[in-house]
Amino acid sequence: MKAGFYLKRVILLALGCVMGFEAWAMSPAAVSEYELKAAYLYNFALFTTWPQDRMEEKDAPLVFCVFAQDEQAASIAGLQTRKIRDRGILVRQIEMPEDGRGCHVLFFGAKSTEAIPGILEIVRDTGTLTVTDVPDPIRKEAVISMAIENGRLAFDVNLLNARRARLILSSKLLKLARIAN
Repeated sequence: MKAGFYLKRVILLALGCVMGFEAWAMSPAAVSEYELKAAYLYNFALFTTWPQDRMEEKDAPLVFCVFAQDEQAASIAGLQTRKIRDRGILVRQIEMPEDGRGCHVLFFGAKSTEAIPGILEIVRDTGTLTVTDVPDPIRKEAVISMAIENGRLAFDVNLLNARRARLILSSKLLKLARIAN
């Protein structure tokens, strides 16, 4: 009984955090674009279930990776003080596409466009949640892509890429997506 009660409270609290991003997006002075994207990454991870083989070590942290020297790295590094389902968060910057295999969440931005096809090929079925803010056509290859639309941060979900990565995305997350296909 107690576990179900607490689980419901956690889900409602997390959903409230996700829905609260719209309010942040309307008040640009409150947070920077990079901080907002980092908060979205955190919530994407919160509403993602990884394959069992990626979560075998119970005390191991969730590894958030940033490819190359992206401006987003400092904001994502701030997530290391948070937890997801009793797991700490470890943030790493990676330089080589092969290093993406050890990531639970992999963010790549505009500075890494040349390397993105190689990165995505390497991590395609490794249980890695790939997230980008790079414009088309590369963004269609990631599981989640973010974009600023009408002054707000929106995101799309590619369900085929999520299935290939063996990830389960919560219906709560999918309802908030601009496009989920």
